[in-house]
Amino acid sequence: MILAVLLIAVLLVTLVVLSVFLALTVSDMARMSKDLEYIHQHDTKAMVTVNSGLPLTRRCVTAINENLLRNRRVREQEFSRELRIRQMLTNVTHDIKTPLTVARGYVQLLDKQVDSDIRQYCQKAASSLDSVDYYLQYLMDFNLLHEKTESLTLSQVNLSLLVQEDLFTAFDQLQSKVLKVDPNIEMNISILSDETLLHRIMQNLVGNWLKYAVRTAQVHLYQKDDGFVELVFSNETDQPYVQARQLGQRFQNTRNGQVVKDSSGLGLHIVQGLVDALGGQLCLRTKPGFFEVIVRLSNLLHHTS
Repeated sequence: MILAVLLIAVLLVTLVVLSVFLALTVSDMARMSKDLEYIHQHDTKAMVTVNSGLPLTRRCVTAINENLLRNRRVREQEFSRELRIRQMLTNVTHDIKTPLTVARGYVQLLDKQVDSDIRQYCQKAASSLDSVDYYLQYLMDFNLLHEKTESLTLSQVNLSLLVQEDLFTAFDQLQSKVLKVDPNIEMNISILSDETLLHRIMQNLVGNWLKYAVRTAQVHLYQKDDGFVELVFSNETDQPYVQARQLGQRFQNTRNGQVVKDSSGLGLHIVQGLVDALGGQLCLRTKPGFFEVIVRLSNLLHHTS
């Protein structure tokens, strides 16, 4: 009888201990789950914690925290490496830009002073320098795009005024190309956006005019009823007809066994990236002798509120 009572008492005590152990384990698991969910949703250096001192959950927490620390160190190293590469790219592009500008100045000076036999070589050199400058600007835009993708610098931008300013800046180049530009700009259109990226969109689209447009070009800016702003660049062109879906490709086709590079794809690729970074949309339309780019921009206030 006494033995039976003792066995029952031991069983009861065991059940109580197991119940307490199970309750503490469940509580610790709930706390760990809550901490992990918070860490996943926030940029924080917080660690996982538990309420009890149970060896099982303590070992689990230690393993989780060691893994979190390891992952954070890897991310920090990757960020530092990317920052160094980005800075190196910025330094290199600026280091190239200065002697390139000087070289173009000398070529232009020589072109005015030499006879016609030598002038053709000056013109070829100038064309090559223009190509180097184009690709260099592409690298600078690519670097800018990566920087801005992480953090936009938002401000209220008068887009109507910005478009007019960038057109005026390119006035001499457009005149030298004998390109008649027809602007149709709705006034006082203002959006919350990144002004630097907007300028680069404009400058790339004007640059596309300078490379491929002939005779006439049009730019339209207007506010749509759906809250979007549309910026439309169109022009005549004497380039071979290419379907719109192919224009964004970096390499178009092969000729005589060699890959033919279509540099227009670079500029359009950058514009697409800039527009994407601003939460907008880009559409291309082509037909023989005609090219059009439609940029739909939204007020980023609607995306940040």
